[in-house]
Amino acid sequence: MESVLKRSNKYFSDTSDFIETHEDSKRTRVMAMDDVNNIISQKLFNHRLAILSGFWLPLHTLSHKLETIRDTQDPNIPALIPLGLKERGHFRTCDHIVLGIIQNGHMYVLDSKLNPLHNFDYSAKIKALSTGFQDISDRTNCGRYVVNTAIQLGQALDHNPNSDLNQLVETMQRPNLMKIQREYAKYMW
Repeated sequence: MESVLKRSNKYFSDTSDFIETHEDSKRTRVMAMDDVNNIISQKLFNHRLAILSGFWLPLHTLSHKLETIRDTQDPNIPALIPLGLKERGHFRTCDHIVLGIIQNGHMYVLDSKLNPLHNFDYSAKIKALSTGFQDISDRTNCGRYVVNTAIQLGQALDHNPNSDLNQLVETMQRPNLMKIQREYAKYMW
């Protein structure tokens, strides 16, 4: 008679194949807002920018919150703010991180996804920009793309704080996702 253990091996593979290490999970899991803030502040700490700590907020409060931040910032210094958007509507149930930018008194939201609903999402006071780096079905890498975008923009705005954001976004290079997953994992908890 065949043992129960031998029979079970026919139906169950070795579970060690599926155990993900902590280091592996840092490359594949959703980045926490604290991780996004940590990386951006470390990479851009000596740039002439206002780097504000990111936070989560319901989408419907975004315009008011950006206006409040804009009114307290020096208009001559661009500000970058990671923004975690919650409660984005019935069809978009997952949370999403975008980059808020305040430059010369104007407010922008830079999304790593192409957002066909930007006219409905944001008030007329906010200009929506998109890099299109993130696939529409990707629900885990928005924080990584925001970090990469903030670093690229921060370096450009440090040299010229009045740069045309539309032009900067158009000339940005799409990062290699696996590369930034590995690189940013070093900063994650």
